[in-house]
Amino acid sequence: MTDFSARENVLRAIVADDSASALDRLNAARDLLAIQDAVRPNSVITVRMPAELHDRLKDEAHEHRRSMNQLCVQKLLLPLPIGDEEGTVQS
Repeated sequence: MTDFSARENVLRAIVADDSASALDRLNAARDLLAIQDAVRPNSVITVRMPAELHDRLKDEAHEHRRSMNQLCVQKLLLPLPIGDEEGTVQS
């Protein structure tokens, strides 16, 4: 969660800096906002799975030289296969 009061105070200090030109102050404010947006914390979930599945994911991540987190996020972004009315996947 962003602390808006702290962010606003820093922006006010940048804007009030008489030693910098208006363009420099504007660029400093933009840089601050970009840095804060870039370090915004990610959401975290916990997934319970069988140890065998964990091992398979770990091996696959290692094989593709990715972290398990990167691999899982990549897999979560894949579209789900279309199933029939009983919930089974059509091939």
